[in-house]
Amino acid sequence: MLIKEEFLKIIRSPRMLVMLFMLCLLGINIFTDFTEWKKTVGNIDEYNEYADGLNGEIDFSTIKKPVSYMDDDGRYHFADETKSNNDKIRAVVQERYYYVAERNKGWWSSEEEQLEYPYTYTGIENYLSCLRNNGMEDSYKYRYYAKELLMLNQVGAPQFVNSVGTNELLQSLFGMQTSFIAICISLIILTAPIFSGEDANNMDMIILSTKNGRGKDVRAKLVSSALIGFLWITVLYLVLLLIHLLLYKNFSALWVNMNWIPVFHGSPYHLTTIQLIFWGYIAYLIGGLAVNMIYCLFSAMLKSAVLSFLSCFLITLLPIFFNPNGLTGMIAAHFPQISMSADMLFGSYIAVNIFGRPILYSITAPVLSIFIILCICLVIKRLYVKIRIH
Repeated sequence: MLIKEEFLKIIRSPRMLVMLFMLCLLGINIFTDFTEWKKTVGNIDEYNEYADGLNGEIDFSTIKKPVSYMDDDGRYHFADETKSNNDKIRAVVQERYYYVAERNKGWWSSEEEQLEYPYTYTGIENYLSCLRNNGMEDSYKYRYYAKELLMLNQVGAPQFVNSVGTNELLQSLFGMQTSFIAICISLIILTAPIFSGEDANNMDMIILSTKNGRGKDVRAKLVSSALIGFLWITVLYLVLLLIHLLLYKNFSALWVNMNWIPVFHGSPYHLTTIQLIFWGYIAYLIGGLAVNMIYCLFSAMLKSAVLSFLSCFLITLLPIFFNPNGLTGMIAAHFPQISMSADMLFGSYIAVNIFGRPILYSITAPVLSIFIILCICLVIKRLYVKIRIH
């Protein structure tokens, strides 16, 4: 009963109007990008039909220098020879095909990378060979790159797929705009006053003096904040997914390897795009819940709702100023979205040294998030009454 009351209290609050407004802004932004894209290619169905015919391995004999290019605002510019709508469609597909072909070549080429810092398949092979020649097969560095090479070997080089819509979908789902603003900032607005807000109407001491106040009320607040976070992330995820699929009418890229999609070309993970979307959703739920519990902790420790808001905003924005060098620096600089964004978890090869073994960050991050959730729940449950009474 208490959980239901706490949950409904959040749902009925004016803060939900802010959430709906934010959802509308995201939808308008997506529709604006789609409108610009439709102006470029004219007919979406004709574009998909033409691009789908090129899906598969790169045919390097057909590659020509693109007669179009995209500027920093995402607008295409065409050469004089692209006059008709069909010419524009072919030009845009040709530009994307050329881009994927270059990434395919870069997968094997190691000309521009330093030997000790490889990132291409061939470069890693060469570096492992060098380590073997120096008798370093038992070193952590060798195990680290050997694991990456094995993953890359299973995935293979990027191929072409008609990724229009899907690429934009993944950018929307896992980009900074969603993971940082639409989720983190939204959770602050929803969660920050959940404990400290009781002080605003002098309900604090009344609640704590009741039979349910010392335990069940705290549990109800934590569960209701988790439920509202789950609901918000799920609604946001589904809305972004449906809008992109319905507008671009392209489903072919959902079933190919995720590293065929331009935004994930460097990924060593052997996942299809639809699997990435699923695991990205799970990562958002776990990481979002961990961030939510951190905000709840500040709300429980501070008696002022305003201070709770400010403190949560501070710990969310402060990491922007960290130096992202190294694994520790990268985690600090991208907190809190690094624990929940699929771009961080699956976009590249990151492994943590645990007892001399490289353990994928996509595994350690969710485990750490679950540990944080449990610890914070215990801390809030034990300290909330003491903090409020004293």
